[in-house]
Amino acid sequence: YEKYLLFGCIPIRTIDLNNPREKNHRRKKEFKKLSGKDFEISTYYSEDYSETRAIDLYTITFNNPKIVEYQIKLIKKYIKGNYLHIICDNSNVKDAALKIKEICEKNGVTYIRVHINTPSGYSDSHGQALNWVYKNVIQKRKNDFGFIDHDLFPIREFNIEEYLQNNDMYGFIRGAQKIWFLWPAFSFFKYDYVKNKHVNFRKYKRFKIFHYKGADSGSGNWDSLYKNFDMNKIPVISSVYVDILNNNGVPDWTNAQTGYESYIQTNLSQYLDDDKWFHSICGGEWRDDVKKKNETVYRMLDKYMSENCGNQ
Repeated sequence: YEKYLLFGCIPIRTIDLNNPREKNHRRKKEFKKLSGKDFEISTYYSEDYSETRAIDLYTITFNNPKIVEYQIKLIKKYIKGNYLHIICDNSNVKDAALKIKEICEKNGVTYIRVHINTPSGYSDSHGQALNWVYKNVIQKRKNDFGFIDHDLFPIREFNIEEYLQNNDMYGFIRGAQKIWFLWPAFSFFKYDYVKNKHVNFRKYKRFKIFHYKGADSGSGNWDSLYKNFDMNKIPVISSVYVDILNNNGVPDWTNAQTGYESYIQTNLSQYLDDDKWFHSICGGEWRDDVKKKNETVYRMLDKYMSENCGNQ
């Protein structure tokens, strides 16, 4: 149990840490406490940090150096085209951030430390990080750009420039009622389309209208980017969810929506765009309930890397 005290002595609330709801409450409290720590890690720019690249590919990382290293190697193997991979680190644990920076230096990948205010939770942290990157990096470089989460991996070869060749935006669509938005962890944009618009990757003000409760940030772009956009111009991105832990194939997604935290985070992984991308849905290491799944995903990636990437 954990007790909350008024003036340090009068009990006003007791939470049961064996209760999943109370555990989430505690995690959120721990997350905000960690995120409020002020630590400085200098920015690293790789030698090939070039202003001439046609597109920038940004990864927002968070406390998981192992996953970052897998992703860098797979991006180097499979993604072709005139692009620059930039790691934007939103870790709230200093040791993890230092390790991610070290991995970037070793692999010649640009590392940028993200600085945000204390978030209300992970989704808000992600949205704030995306907004920070847009304001402090994208608007300065003025290149077409894409976002992929730290646990998304290309597993087929393709040219990233083709993603934006004929489209202002490209990515995986989430929606409810008449509102839709590109999931920010897998989204690509032409800079000329967004440069004069108010970009906001945090939650939409009426987010409760969406039919799933644990959604990522990104819907805040509804008014500025999507409201008057013909979504028929967005190529349809295929998506399939697979129960990685129990090998049950494709679950009933309608039921999975209501159990987002427990089912998606602990069991499911996702394949996107005709299996071009593997989304492990590997949660942050600070979450106890995803450790078993993370270990399974690491074994999968080790096997895949040994079979497809040689000694890279």
